Amino acid sequence: MTAKKIIKYLCVFVVAPLIVLCGVFFFGDRKYAFISLVLSVVACIPFFISFEKGKNDARRIVIIAVMTALSVAGRFVFAPIPFFKPVTAIVIITAIYLGSEAGFITGSFSAVVSNFYFGQGPWTPFQMLAWGLIGFLAGLLAKKLVDSKVLLIIYGALSGIVFSFI
Repeated sequence: MTAKKIIKYLCVFVVAPLIVLCGVFFFGDRKYAFISLVLSVVACIPFFISFEKGKNDARRIVIIAVMTALSVAGRFVFAPIPFFKPVTAIVIITAIYLGSEAGFITGSFSAVVSNFYFGQGPWTPFQMLAWGLIGFLAGLLAKKLVDSKVLLIIYGALSGIVFSFI
C-alpha cells in the first residue's frame, strides 16, 4: 500500500471521525460551525491527493460539482417528504463512477451546502461524516456494486439505515 493510500484511508476512517468525536466531547454543541469547517477541509485531503496522480482534470471536477449540486437540489425538492432524500443515491452513483474520493467529497459537501438552507447545527458534522463514508465505501466496492444489482440495492438500503443511525 502506498503512502498516499494510507493518508487517504487515515483521513476518511480515522481523522474525520476523530474530528466529529472531539467536537462532541470537547466543544459540546457550541462549535459545530468550526467542526464542520475542519471536517470540510479534511474531506478535501483525499481529493487533493488524487491530483498528484493526475486523475483530476477540469471535466472531472465539474462533474463532481454538478453531482453535489444535484444532491443538494434533490434534498430541497424532496424536503416536504419525510425520510426520502436522494442524496445517498447520488453519492453512491458518484462514487461508483468517479471513485471513492469523489464519493466522499460529494457526500460531505452535500450535507454542508444543503444545510446552508436547512440550518447548520450540531448534526451537520455527523451528516457530513455519514454521507462521506457511504460514498467512500461505495467507491471501494464499485466493481462489485456494478456487477451485482442485488448487492447495489442492498448497499443502498443499508446506507440509508446507516445514515439514520449515525
